[in-house]
Amino acid sequence: MPTPPRFDFADPKDTNAIALTIDSLMEPVAGFADGITGFALFDPQHPERTTGTIQVAVSSIQFSHSGYTKSVRGYGLEEKQHPQLTCTLKKILSGRVVKPGLYEGKVLVDFTARGVTRPLTIPLRVQYLPGRAHERDGATDGDLLVVRSTFPLSRKAFGIAPGVPAELASDAVEIRVAIVGTYAKSKSRPLSPPPPTSEKKPTKKVEERMAFHKVPGASVAVVKNFKLAWVEHFGKTGADKVMPINEKTLFPAGTLGGPVAATLALKLVQDGVLALDTDINTYLKRWKVPGGQKVTLRDLLTQRSGFFYGKYLGYDPAKPIPTLLQVLQGTPPAQTPPSVPGELRTFTLASENNVVLQQVLEDHTGKSVNTLLTETFGELQSLYQVFPPTESYIRLAQGHDEAGKPLPHGGRAYPELLASGLWTRAEEVAQFLAMHLAAAAGKGEGVLKAPFAKLLFEPVIPTNSLAFGIDKDDPTHYFRGGNTAGYYCHADLWPTRGEAVVVFANRNLCWQFANELRDLARGT
Repeated sequence: MPTPPRFDFADPKDTNAIALTIDSLMEPVAGFADGITGFALFDPQHPERTTGTIQVAVSSIQFSHSGYTKSVRGYGLEEKQHPQLTCTLKKILSGRVVKPGLYEGKVLVDFTARGVTRPLTIPLRVQYLPGRAHERDGATDGDLLVVRSTFPLSRKAFGIAPGVPAELASDAVEIRVAIVGTYAKSKSRPLSPPPPTSEKKPTKKVEERMAFHKVPGASVAVVKNFKLAWVEHFGKTGADKVMPINEKTLFPAGTLGGPVAATLALKLVQDGVLALDTDINTYLKRWKVPGGQKVTLRDLLTQRSGFFYGKYLGYDPAKPIPTLLQVLQGTPPAQTPPSVPGELRTFTLASENNVVLQQVLEDHTGKSVNTLLTETFGELQSLYQVFPPTESYIRLAQGHDEAGKPLPHGGRAYPELLASGLWTRAEEVAQFLAMHLAAAAGKGEGVLKAPFAKLLFEPVIPTNSLAFGIDKDDPTHYFRGGNTAGYYCHADLWPTRGEAVVVFANRNLCWQFANELRDLARGT
């Protein structure tokens, strides 16, 4: 019997999430978890044979109150000992075909929380969408499987937060699942790029796609043959402003600033100021890694430090903004838990590594990250800043939501500078990538000498290097994306070819537009 198609729930769009509701008498709260992985083996000809497992990272659970989040992850679910919630399909008890491709029924699952496994009977609604994957992500030729369910989970049955009265946390926790799995048959874009050209692409097609995706403004920069080839700008700094995007316009880089942060650290290692395998507590002055666990600079750079907080969501710039120390300590007004490493040597892609890295660099050198940026790269228009003044629309692109409407204050504030606080231009990022591509290929040296430049592209695991993700279907293709509230950016690299494309846009999560602009820039 052939293996049914495998639908992967590790969503490339990062939109999969599970809602949690604790409707207690005194403190009704709602939250979500977005660290979703797992799979389903589903054959539309034999849906009764479906099997699968869904896993949820406890570290991704969040509630509106940071203290509640911390309590649920820690005391409630014992995240350090039991980092995942798991739901495994054991048996289909009943089912019916509502209409072609839509199925309803009840299933028996094994649910595991806090190390305790219990059988549960839950309702399930599954919709099979053949050939719709490309429509959703703009890149994949394949099918979608949408899974929905709502069911209660008993705290008492799993020993979750024992002793907490029902008035403060009801025994029944409502779990609402609505997630999408993808069966990728192939990538729709070619894996090998066409012969390079030096011609700029016409702007008409780009402007049409910007209007379709409600993107007010964008910049694109292209690297060919290890050199910056061309840069082009489109649209306005804001939907309600008349300033055109130009060569001076700054966009936030989000986690795309990670390779820049790694370069700052590796330059200090290259100069003998830091060492890759020294305990970072010897460099830290204002804060120490808790628990006495030895964490090195190499651990931070390779995402094997044990720090696990994946992404920072920013702060309302009109309200108090925490310092970096408050973020690390998890004290108000910080909305994140304190930085405490979990299991060392396990790869966990986490922005928290760059927060700790920032503290290491500033403590040991006594310099701000902006000073280090200038000393490393020379005078740039790029800057690290928690929240630049939004009145400067000549230089700053204003953030917009998915409908193309401006965000309050233009966006969010990010005290986690090396993780989310870089404001830059597509041209400077492209020049930065070209410099490293050339150095790693032995075609010239820039900030880093060849051995250190090569480290940026050296795989840590098959799908990630020190500074970039690696396409599992095409190992010659590296990438790094970075979105903050109201913005989206992406860099795609082909190191062996000396090619790269950098896209910045001032609309929230406009990944599909970024892919289209990238492909237009490459001529694909």
